[in-house]
Amino acid sequence: MTPLERIRLLCKKSGISMTALEEKLEFSNGSISKPKDIPSSRIIKIAEYFGVSTDWILTGEEDRKSTRLNS
Repeated sequence: MTPLERIRLLCKKSGISMTALEEKLEFSNGSISKPKDIPSSRIIKIAEYFGVSTDWILTGEEDRKSTRLNS
């Protein structure tokens, strides 16, 4: 699964469209769904919005180090 597919999954689970997410985060229209590579600054904002780690968006796995610190 690609980062874009994981973002789409988060949107679907949250009942929000990609366009609505772009609007909420003040990104230009198509800035998430159209580029091949999403800039890291946008990945960070998306992760914060959904309450997930950037690692999960990028790789599908949680950062074990930060998980242990939060336990």
